[in-house]
Amino acid sequence: MAQEVEYDNLLAYGTYTLLYLNDTAVNCILDAGRKLKKQNYGNYINNLYRKLDKEVQRYTRLITVTLKDDINQFAEFNGWKDELIDAPLLAYLNAIEKVYRDNGVPNAEFYATLEVARSLTEYAVNINDYIVEKIKVHNSAIVRLKDYRLTDVKDACNKFVRHVYALLQPQPTIVMNAESDVVAKFKILNEALLSLDSFETTYNKTIESLSKQ
Repeated sequence: MAQEVEYDNLLAYGTYTLLYLNDTAVNCILDAGRKLKKQNYGNYINNLYRKLDKEVQRYTRLITVTLKDDINQFAEFNGWKDELIDAPLLAYLNAIEKVYRDNGVPNAEFYATLEVARSLTEYAVNINDYIVEKIKVHNSAIVRLKDYRLTDVKDACNKFVRHVYALLQPQPTIVMNAESDVVAKFKILNEALLSLDSFETTYNKTIESLSKQ
């Protein structure tokens, strides 16, 4: 879980962090959707993804409307944050893919993409709950942050991924949380995502960049 945050502007940390986490999870889902087009799983699986995509689009519309006056600032922040996250996120994906390959799972790259999308969506929901708990004093802000919770996206993603996994025959017996390299790579990713130092560095770059525009 995140480091204990003692920060004068905890609400800013929470808001930017949650929105970036959600954006990362959504991008992983969209990546899975692009790779799904190269598969041949039939109408049922494709329909499940379409339902997932509808939930993603519903969330995206919410963010567009809610943040319409600040959307450029959040986008700028996300761009700088990507520079810190791309490498550990790729390492996490590669570690999962290796587990699948070592266990003889066909199309390991695709299944790794699914697992990253599923795990990060669930992670984003958990961190939403964690941060909301930390800033309960900001009652009106909590309502807004709860609106950003990817509840429906997570449920649709879990259903989609579960049904795709069910097509694997024979069913692999893999517990990712027991895979030491996957756990190690996720810890590094977790630190990069939630670090207060990372937030402050990225936020300062954002403000500096926007001031020059």
